[in-house]
Amino acid sequence: MAIFPSKEWADDVYSKINASEEYAKTAADWEKSVTLIIEAEKGKLDNSFILWLDPWHGKVRSYEILKSIEDKQSDFIITSTYSTWKEIVKGEKNPTKLLLERKLKVKGSMTYLLRRTKTNDALMNVLKSVKSEFADEG
Repeated sequence: MAIFPSKEWADDVYSKINASEEYAKTAADWEKSVTLIIEAEKGKLDNSFILWLDPWHGKVRSYEILKSIEDKQSDFIITSTYSTWKEIVKGEKNPTKLLLERKLKVKGSMTYLLRRTKTNDALMNVLKSVKSEFADEG
């Protein structure tokens, strides 16, 4: 079980995305990079965690953990607090609803994302499937 968020957790996410039939099917036409920013929160996560993904036609070709958002260009940047991402990873919150409520901040085409809710849901299902431990619970 990997600590959320960490390199080991990102490795698991990458492996599970590429093994997911649901994601492969729903993301068959996806060609846009995505950066997930998990913002630091006092007493929960000391430093923000930035995960850049390169999805392409139902698989993720590569990923990187970035030190700064400026390190890599991305078509979509999805940002929220550690607590909100934790709720997604635990399966407690619906990401599409969080997008509409603006609890997940998006840079990029919201229209593109909302037209692909099945792809977004499949990605979030992968995040939920990664067995995770949370440092602020230990």
